[in-house]
Amino acid sequence: LVTTRFRQWRPGEPAPPRDPVLDRSARGIDLDWYLAHTGAVLPSFSVLRTGMLDRIRAEGPPFAVDLRINQDYDVFVRALHLGKAVRSPWSGGAYRMHEAGISANGPATWLCRLVANGELARWFDSRGEIDLADLFRRASGAATRSAARHLWRRRAPGDRAAASRLLLEDLARNRDPRSLFVLMALALGID
Repeated sequence: LVTTRFRQWRPGEPAPPRDPVLDRSARGIDLDWYLAHTGAVLPSFSVLRTGMLDRIRAEGPPFAVDLRINQDYDVFVRALHLGKAVRSPWSGGAYRMHEAGISANGPATWLCRLVANGELARWFDSRGEIDLADLFRRASGAATRSAARHLWRRRAPGDRAAASRLLLEDLARNRDPRSLFVLMALALGID
């Protein structure tokens, strides 16, 4: 697995320049590094050997079929756990940001990350890796709270009720007081 640096690019702006040569000062990364630096690399700016996909498939379905987005994140996390990876400082491309893109839809992005983290928690549970499963369960809670915040701020019809429902369901299911705290803060206008 090889990941590259990327630049963000918005339509209407000139495309960022490409790096003229490949920087060969790549560094190894592992799952712990990636989870501590999420956003430093994007799974979609990665190259994966096809043999790694065979290893992932042998461990179960490569990703949840109900993921509309975040399939790359799901496969990337599994690949990092099962194999070796390097991160190149060379810029592999530009990530186009636009209004219709999924990255611009905060609630959808975080709700899908919630599903992906839940799938990964079950995958790590099935492998007997309880600490990693717990880590992804906690990440699901964080994604729930992020989705709720985005829904609350967006204020479309039904968004605040949906945000409240998400937080209350997380509180009931996971007994995480942070969800209650976020709900109270949002209701009081503190964010």
